[in-house]
Amino acid sequence: AQIIPILDNKNTQGKAVYSKDVYQNQTGMNALNQGYADLVVEMSKPESPVVLVDINTGFDRNNAPLYMCTDPCAAAPIICNPDLIPCNYDFLDTLHPSVQGARKIADRWFISIL
Repeated sequence: AQIIPILDNKNTQGKAVYSKDVYQNQTGMNALNQGYADLVVEMSKPESPVVLVDINTGFDRNNAPLYMCTDPCAAAPIICNPDLIPCNYDFLDTLHPSVQGARKIADRWFISIL
């Protein structure tokens, strides 16, 4: 939060982008994400907006294998069994995004930055 006024002094028409934490529903994460939302409302101005990227929407926490394994869809995967994790999972486990999940996060950031 302290960086926003500093940035405003340097560029009064800048745009700051914060992101919710992808680890929603983990202990303390909902409160942290709400804190980010409150900060955005408090710090945003029409001439220098502060935007909150919602990287959680569109993720399915249940769309993950029941075990942790490296993503076979990555460029150079180290995998336990490539046949066990299809490329359509959002998470490698219920915590770490897969390549598909990372693409969803990148899309959200891209849209918010524009």
